Amino acid sequence: QVARLGGDVVSVKDFGAVGDGVTDDTGAFVNAYNLVASKGGGKILVPQQPVGGFYLIDPLVITADNVEIHHESRTTHVKLKPQDFSVLSNTGVYQPRGSSGNLLHGFKCFSGKLDGNKGNHINEVANAHLDHEVIDLKYCKDAVVEGCVVINAHSEGIDLDSSIGTTVIDNEIDFTVTGNNFAKKAILDFGTYTEDNHQLLL
Repeated sequence: QVARLGGDVVSVKDFGAVGDGVTDDTGAFVNAYNLVASKGGGKILVPQQPVGGFYLIDPLVITADNVEIHHESRTTHVKLKPQDFSVLSNTGVYQPRGSSGNLLHGFKCFSGKLDGNKGNHINEVANAHLDHEVIDLKYCKDAVVEGCVVINAHSEGIDLDSSIGTTVIDNEIDFTVTGNNFAKKAILDFGTYTEDNHQLLL
């Protein structure tokens, strides 16, 4: 995925991300995103974490156009911090968000091992009916999710709502959890849609 990078690139490491599986790296991801957003879009690099580690973050909400997240490889591990499911819904690692009157343009996510941390959230069982997707796109246009490994989802691994021109391709998605771990209904919602993904059986 690094080969895709050209032009200005912001690394989460530049903002202090550690990736040791203990440190809260949310601030580093948010600051990298804020810088890219202030420039009208750009590329965020998530480098490979130290051996045995992962990046631990709260949901990253993306509302700026043309933001690309490039993970160094499919084993670059980003895990959702434990959330309180009685307070939050639609919580995932990445949450690109437009609105019905203002679609979010050009979000792209390449590679990475994205982890919903199923089974480790507060009030998770009592709120099992709520949607908590790992990659949760809403009101997006021309988005791309490619080459990701999506594991430990509470509901869908990748969810696509009210978007157009979206490509989701070459991802590995953990289907071992109960329920539909990929939003098949998205096929009906999109003008352009590519489905070429396969199950990751753990």
